[in-house]
Amino acid sequence: MMKTEMLRKIENKEIVVGVVGLGYVGLPLAVEKAKAGFKTIGFDVQPQKVEMALWKIIPPEEGSDFCHRLVLHGREVCTARTQPYCDKCCLNDICKKRI
Repeated sequence: MMKTEMLRKIENKEIVVGVVGLGYVGLPLAVEKAKAGFKTIGFDVQPQKVEMALWKIIPPEEGSDFCHRLVLHGREVCTARTQPYCDKCCLNDICKKRI
């Protein structure tokens, strides 16, 4: 991709920002890029650590038991690194990415 094309995509927020390592530096960086309007994907090998750091920056009015349960569901049932447990998933009948 040419430099001018890349700069145009950044200016128009058409790129996806990938942040590797969601610790004390990566997580706030990913949050700020998402707030700025960029599609943002974060990667880390320790999901519990990321979740704990995330709960420290989520305002209480935006956090909820539902959100927590959704994160837990994603970690335990709809796993990214292994075969998902679609047969155990309560969203199986509406999931478009079902295997």
